[in-house]
Amino acid sequence: MAFDTQITDLVGGTIDQVACDQWAADACKEIIHQLPAKLKAKCSTLSIINATNGTTLDLDGIGDILSVTRLSADSGGYYKPCREIPSQYGDLANDSTDLNYYATASDPVYYITSNSSDAVTLFVKPTATDAQPANAYHITYPTVDVSAVSIIANFPDEAEYLVVLYVAVRQLLQYQSTMSSSFNSDIGTAFTAVNTELDETQAICDLINTQVDSAVVELAESATLVDSNVDTATAAMATAAGRLNTAVILANAEFDKSDALLTLGETDSEGAVNTAAAKIITEMDETQAICDLINTQADSAVSALGSMGTEIGLANAEVDLANPEVDLAKAEILETVTLIDVGIDTAVTAVKTAADLVNAEVDKAELEADKAELQVDAEDVELAQGYLNTMGGYISIAQGYLSEASGYVNEVNARVAQVNGQISVAQGYLATASGYNQTGQAYLGTAGAYGNQASGFLNAAQGFANELSQKIAIANGYISEINVRLAQAGAKRQESQSRLAAGSAYLQEAQASAQEVQAYGNEVSSRLAQVSGQTGVAQGYIAAANGFVSEVAQKIGIANGYIAEANARLQADNSKYQWYGDQYAKLSAEYTRGLAALTGGGAQQGGGA
Repeated sequence: MAFDTQITDLVGGTIDQVACDQWAADACKEIIHQLPAKLKAKCSTLSIINATNGTTLDLDGIGDILSVTRLSADSGGYYKPCREIPSQYGDLANDSTDLNYYATASDPVYYITSNSSDAVTLFVKPTATDAQPANAYHITYPTVDVSAVSIIANFPDEAEYLVVLYVAVRQLLQYQSTMSSSFNSDIGTAFTAVNTELDETQAICDLINTQVDSAVVELAESATLVDSNVDTATAAMATAAGRLNTAVILANAEFDKSDALLTLGETDSEGAVNTAAAKIITEMDETQAICDLINTQADSAVSALGSMGTEIGLANAEVDLANPEVDLAKAEILETVTLIDVGIDTAVTAVKTAADLVNAEVDKAELEADKAELQVDAEDVELAQGYLNTMGGYISIAQGYLSEASGYVNEVNARVAQVNGQISVAQGYLATASGYNQTGQAYLGTAGAYGNQASGFLNAAQGFANELSQKIAIANGYISEINVRLAQAGAKRQESQSRLAAGSAYLQEAQASAQEVQAYGNEVSSRLAQVSGQTGVAQGYIAAANGFVSEVAQKIGIANGYIAEANARLQADNSKYQWYGDQYAKLSAEYTRGLAALTGGGAQQGGGA
């Protein structure tokens, strides 16, 4: 049976193979040292000392030297026992004069000493050679593989069981040593786990305090939010709402003012412009009548001049020179009539047409003003502004037509001035003719009368022309009044627009206040939600604290489990440790008895503690 099986049977557990091999070698050394000489001989071996192997023997790893012999001759000699001499006399073995220590082939010696390398060395004198070798008989310490052998070479068979006992005792000591470490490890691990759980329990208790403190903080913050922030936000909402109401009132006031201004502008412009336009038309109509009178006077003047021509015919000789002048005067008068009939009539008609167009544009402007007023009432400022802009366009068109009418009036004035000029030219021609006709004054008395009559007619026509100029001036005055009225209405509308802009600004301010109210409302909602959330958070902290309390209980239960495990391990290990101790004592005693039996009772305990 292999040694490891025997050892396992004795210790009752798995052995440490490497350690058991070393313990077996140690057992062999201990046992060999205590064996009697006859048994030590079974533990010896031979080392040959010669020139080939070395003339000295290194004793490191070699046991006691039992004896040394040396061959006495190269051939035919005998191995002679070597005397052991003290190392301090070793060099004298080479001194032939020394009778005590000198060595010879028939009386060789050996000694043991240390060399310069601190190695313990055996020297033989005379020095061994290949022809005369030396044999050193010494104890050899065997190596043991407990898993492979059941017999130890160079070791007494009767002592082999002591090796098994020795190794088993050492293995038991290792078990106990390992268990001591295991006590510290397993039990220490358990107690460490207990400490860990208790430390974690302390940490969890701290967490419980933290959760409770956090819950208190959340509840305090909730109270603060309700008492301070929500009240503040609510008060701010009331303030903003007040500003909102104020801004809306101010906006309504501005819109009312705008409406009043538009109404006033319409009152100032519509009636006055219509009245002035009507008067312009009246003046133009009267102008037409005056032009007709001018035509009548001109016709009468022509008739009188015709009569004057008849009278002048009686004095042809005298008036031949005057005829061309009269003809020229007649031509000028005819041109004057044409100007009156065509130019002035056309200009007057154009003035009346322009006045009609002005009235049409004013009507359109009034319609746009009415639309704008409706949009202002509906508080659609942007659309009202569009209608006002359209109204301004119509007024601009009306002003253009008024400017065109004014141009035609200026043309009438020019035509009248031209009539006056031509009348003056005709009078010049007539004056010339009168000069020529002085010779035929008698004949021309009647013609003079007719001439005076014609002059009266022409003077009447000139008076009518002057009246025509006055009528045109009056029409221009009414046109200027229309321009002033329109300008006044435009100013009212501009002021109305500024009022609308002010009202819009107040509405924007109201909108900002409404947004502010909404923002504070949102803040109140947010604060209330935060209060609810913080209450939930506080409840969460309390729930977490309760969870930590449960975890503390679990940790304490785990710690108790580890303590129970430590106690169970202690009980089991104590039983095993006790058995190892008892088995150690038994095997040690048996080892001691066996070794004493081998050594004759003089051996000392070597395998015990």
